[in-house]
Amino acid sequence: MSIGRAGSAVVVFLAGAFAASPARAQTEACPKQSATGHIEVIGTVVGVNLGRHIIYSFSAIQNEGDRDADGHCVVNGQIEEFLYDADPGGNLDKRGDLLRRSHGDVVCIGIGPDPSVPRPGEPPRPVVAHMAARITHFYPPPETPPPEPVYWIWKVQDNGEGANDPPDYGSALNGVTGQRPFAFCEVGDTRNMAPSIRGNVQVRPPDLP
Repeated sequence: MSIGRAGSAVVVFLAGAFAASPARAQTEACPKQSATGHIEVIGTVVGVNLGRHIIYSFSAIQNEGDRDADGHCVVNGQIEEFLYDADPGGNLDKRGDLLRRSHGDVVCIGIGPDPSVPRPGEPPRPVVAHMAARITHFYPPPETPPPEPVYWIWKVQDNGEGANDPPDYGSALNGVTGQRPFAFCEVGDTRNMAPSIRGNVQVRPPDLP
């Protein structure tokens, strides 16, 4: 759940390490799959994001068979994010000052198992939506603009709609460059997720044969 302050945006942008798999992406069929919804999670890492409210709404819709000029499956959608500081009084239910807001256009989605390990009491993670979006708006802007496009990567888990179902889960946003977003959409990462205190997500995996 780690996420940096706006002043260290460039450092956050360059975090993460994933290996690209362009050959695989160009030979496999693009299945119909999607994820939409709203997440609000509270940071839990002491000294990093404890008490911060990480809020985003997103849509990521991939239609069967469509590819772009680079061979990537075409995904339509956007993400809108707001990051609030912790409440000065230490009340986790309250938000502090707005630290950042951002917007991005979704470039990929992959739905499947996630390599993160659920903490005690959390549901298993056999179906998790992994998504990435190219950042188009970021406020306040970084002091030194990055030399290449930067992408948010994040993941969510749909745990049902019923009153007795556990809450949906979501990760913080992490910034990466290059081909890393597409590798993340394929396999995810080991970052933890947290229960969403507001909102709901719907994850629609590809149809099983």
